[in-house]
Amino acid sequence: MAAPHRTGRSTLLVSPNSILANALLRTIDILRPRVHATRPARIEFVVGTQINGAPHLGTNLVQAAAFLLAKLARREFSVDATVRFSALDNAPHDVVLDPETHTAYQQTYFHALGKDGIGDLIERYYRTFFDSLAEATGTDYTVETYTDQQATPGYRAEFLRTLERLDDLRWWLAPSHGTVHIRVPCPDCGWAEKRADRTKLARLDDRWPPPPRRCRSGSSPHRFSRRLARSCPSRCCVSRAAACCRQTSSPGCSTPPAGPAASIITSTR
Repeated sequence: MAAPHRTGRSTLLVSPNSILANALLRTIDILRPRVHATRPARIEFVVGTQINGAPHLGTNLVQAAAFLLAKLARREFSVDATVRFSALDNAPHDVVLDPETHTAYQQTYFHALGKDGIGDLIERYYRTFFDSLAEATGTDYTVETYTDQQATPGYRAEFLRTLERLDDLRWWLAPSHGTVHIRVPCPDCGWAEKRADRTKLARLDDRWPPPPRRCRSGSSPHRFSRRLARSCPSRCCVSRAAACCRQTSSPGCSTPPAGPAASIITSTR
């Protein structure tokens, strides 16, 4: 149901619940109009989890629901359905406050434990459970970490496109304060500003690669996809710009191999 605008044009939905009341019999039916409209060859249910230790019961219930929905989708729509486990290794492992500015900084699980450590967490807490769900429902699944996802060209290109419309998107992404939490980790220590209060988009370059720039410390020139100057708890990157995104694949560092580039700056004080 759409509310009429005073100009006569309809606006956003007022209450989707009013439309679905007594019309939705099963959860899987939410997918039916999309399936009928697009006729997909395959459906993938993505279940994301912050892998910050042993999962609680609610987390396991949501993961089990993804496998059950995949089984129902195969039966109802006669298409292949799988599950992708999105292991969010960008979850905060440590959070500290700058004693001078009281700005919060965080280090992700990936930066704290490394790729092998993240793999150990997945094997310890999730692999056996997922294998049992896959066997019980006859559903294949894959595992993808956020670190792997953000390194793909498609993800990075989409990220840069959102920066072009950040003013239009920020209240949708952060309705309480309008500050989008773009966390850009230091390439040396892995710490990033948690709430992005002082992280600003300086500019969007119209081509890649941009001209070579020199680090503030006077070191050899690099081709920068993002020029970053920021403060971190160890102060290891206050005096110089960050390394090129082609030289690091830290979560949050997002640059496609071609197209525009972004300069994001965090003030040091």
